[in-house]
Amino acid sequence: MHWLLDVTFSEDECSIISENGQKTLNSLRKLALLLHKRYLAKQLKKCSIKANLLKCLMNSQLLCEVADL
Repeated sequence: MHWLLDVTFSEDECSIISENGQKTLNSLRKLALLLHKRYLAKQLKKCSIKANLLKCLMNSQLLCEVADL
């Protein structure tokens, strides 16, 4: 899980100092990872999680589809 979070979100490069902030961001990253994994599992085409995150940033309709699962 740590490797996936680091590759997808560059978690090790995060410069947040407060422990509460780190824990909150970690929880949100894990939630985003879960949502994208579930969405990609239902798709017929293979796509990386990082590529899907980028697509969601550019297309609000796709973001809504991912969040609705």
